Amino acid sequence: MSTPRFLTLPPGVRSRRIETTVGTFAALEAMPVSGIAERWPALLVPGLTGSKEDFIAVLQTLAQAGRQVVAIDMRGQYETEGPDDPAAYTCPALGNDIDVLAQHVGGGGPVHLVGHSFGGLVTREAVIDGRTKFASYTLMSSGPSAIPGVRAQVSRAMLAELPEVGIEQLWQTRMEPEALAAGVPDEIVEFRTPTAVVELAEASGLRRLPDGPRALTATSRGTGELIAHAVRRGARRIVLGLGGSACTDGGTGMMTALGVRFLDADGRELPPGGAALADLDRIDASGFEASGLGPSGGVEYIVAGDVDNPLLGPHGAAAVYGPQKGAGPEDVALLEKGLVRLAAVAAHTHGLAGAAEHDGVVRAMGVAARPGAGAAGGVGFAALAFLGADLRPGIEYLLDLLRFHDRLPGARLVITGEGALDEQTLRGKAPAGVAVAAAKAGVPVVAVCGRRTLDDEELAAAGISAAYALTDLEPDPEVCMAQAGPLLERLARRITAEHL
Repeated sequence: MSTPRFLTLPPGVRSRRIETTVGTFAALEAMPVSGIAERWPALLVPGLTGSKEDFIAVLQTLAQAGRQVVAIDMRGQYETEGPDDPAAYTCPALGNDIDVLAQHVGGGGPVHLVGHSFGGLVTREAVIDGRTKFASYTLMSSGPSAIPGVRAQVSRAMLAELPEVGIEQLWQTRMEPEALAAGVPDEIVEFRTPTAVVELAEASGLRRLPDGPRALTATSRGTGELIAHAVRRGARRIVLGLGGSACTDGGTGMMTALGVRFLDADGRELPPGGAALADLDRIDASGFEASGLGPSGGVEYIVAGDVDNPLLGPHGAAAVYGPQKGAGPEDVALLEKGLVRLAAVAAHTHGLAGAAEHDGVVRAMGVAARPGAGAAGGVGFAALAFLGADLRPGIEYLLDLLRFHDRLPGARLVITGEGALDEQTLRGKAPAGVAVAAAKAGVPVVAVCGRRTLDDEELAAAGISAAYALTDLEPDPEVCMAQAGPLLERLARRITAEHL
């Protein structure tokens, strides 16, 4: 198995999808700096357990010679879908795919073809059939002879086990431990872990309500259904993005979809929504614990959110975000009562440090008081309490994924932005996170926005040197939205003149 030493796409390399008559293929493409390919293109085909990322380190070098370079995932590999029919994965069938891809990449002209390991056996089929013009043919760690010795024995043993145990178990028990023992960078280990990203707003967001906000009854159940589907399809890590929710149900809808039962005093399951939580008497998580969908089933949960609100109180989920979801003052009070009850019952019946009740007064503590527990109407609380999630600021998680810190050295200025720079910005949203990261590298930060309510002192405390709002140029918000592009260009000229 090949192992790339890094996964960050170099400048000039982009992800793309290639549509052909035999299907859609995921690819990485590099072009010359000029953007004009003056030489015949190259098509790179990875080995059986590899992917297009195996070629990251050479894409730029090959492209600098004046050619388009395309590395692909064959059908069934990483980001290219494939059918269940085993006949689709024979060398002749995959070789036909290479023929079609080469003709597409070359536009009917010659193509330099590279095959690595098993990719060499596949590309050989395309070369031998004579249907496509190849300018050259390079084999890497591949050849016409069989694998000898111990490697052959191990490979045959795995092939014999495959129909019975499946590729996931083989990976976890044989292939992954061997790769780790050989010394694999942490970034590659992360890449190899089957991961699903679930965006709460796409399942339980305000825009998903056709008839408008339903503050008291909106539920996070759809988010839980997406999580369950992803885990049953093989995901071992769930990255849950919180934000834009329509609900204030403390994440009970999500957990119901994962097998937790929220019951009233008569043992009946509560109806959906935050208002019903006022009648919560006990929590039965036995179905969830037996389902294999939680941490005990080997599933890792990472929650990425953009707020640090606790579950309860004046800065909690109901008080701060309930009005944005259509809740009036009485509704907010009812939702707060439900969340208080959820935290208290979780502490009493499920061993969770969610709240403490004394003399009829519930005080948030432990999980309920954690920053981010109030995110997405309390889904943050459920993720922490039931899923054992690692709750991270969304911007921090994304900056790590983008290796933002590696790009700061040598920078003269960082420009960030948000629709509105206001008090919520200071509670962990993107501009604040960017400013913290840039400050560690000593790089100044300015922000652009639609409007701002923060004064210069508040911005400076957040690490933002200056802010430029569209409303500074055009006070009418409707005009700002309609003319955002030209207004941003004017702000960009100001920033350039004042900071660069």
